[in-house]
Amino acid sequence: MGKIVISNMRKTFSNTYLICFTAMVVLGGNLYYSIITSEPHWFQRSGSIVVLLGVLIVARRVIRLGKDHQNKDWNLPDETPEGKRVLLDQRSEYVIGPIIAVIGTVVWGYGDLLLIL
Repeated sequence: MGKIVISNMRKTFSNTYLICFTAMVVLGGNLYYSIITSEPHWFQRSGSIVVLLGVLIVARRVIRLGKDHQNKDWNLPDETPEGKRVLLDQRSEYVIGPIIAVIGTVVWGYGDLLLIL
């Protein structure tokens, strides 16, 4: 039972698309709430959650493979299912995750000012 739970958690926390969607929902929901309540600090605070989601995306490979497989070979053919996963790992670690983290950082630092303008 424990291995099934860990396997499901790994699948959930290494799903880049789900995490990106969650980041958009967090930003959009807090933006909407900030606008209707005229309290921009709620949008600003959502930036911290988005930064954490960006870090989760960067750590996708470690989450997916576990600590025992961190030094896995990156040079696999892109046609294989594992090669496609490795390619998504690389994109997540070097492109998608950092972009989400930067967006979260900007919102966290200046989100209230963005709504006042």
